[in-house]
Amino acid sequence: MMLYQWHEMTRNWMAPWIHQAEANAKIFSDPDSWLSTLTGADRIAANFDTANKIGTYSVSILAREHGLPFYVAAPQSTFDPATPDGHAIVIEERGRQEVLGFGRERTAPDVKVFNPAFDVTPAANITAFITETGLIKP
Repeated sequence: MMLYQWHEMTRNWMAPWIHQAEANAKIFSDPDSWLSTLTGADRIAANFDTANKIGTYSVSILAREHGLPFYVAAPQSTFDPATPDGHAIVIEERGRQEVLGFGRERTAPDVKVFNPAFDVTPAANITAFITETGLIKP
């Protein structure tokens, strides 16, 4: 099974059921070879919109466009019923210095920067959530 993201937590409790067949680097070069996608989550809103590391939303779009299931593996504690939807999830921003150059060389010191650590995948792109108690469909 092709996997988008393989967190240590996921590896530990999903290992008996899922085998990582190929390196993550191949995923973006050949989406037609995917069987499905699997990612983790940092927070899941009441409407099932899901915040995860930046780039997860893009992969959910690729999965949708290729007709592939998009699964989110997360413990029940990740579900946040007090957060109504993805718009209410506070997105952490990383430091602007991370993207203004290479090493100590500043190649774009005067550029405005938006450097989010997370993005939000809408519930409509998610096939199901894999939790310690079973599958939950949005």
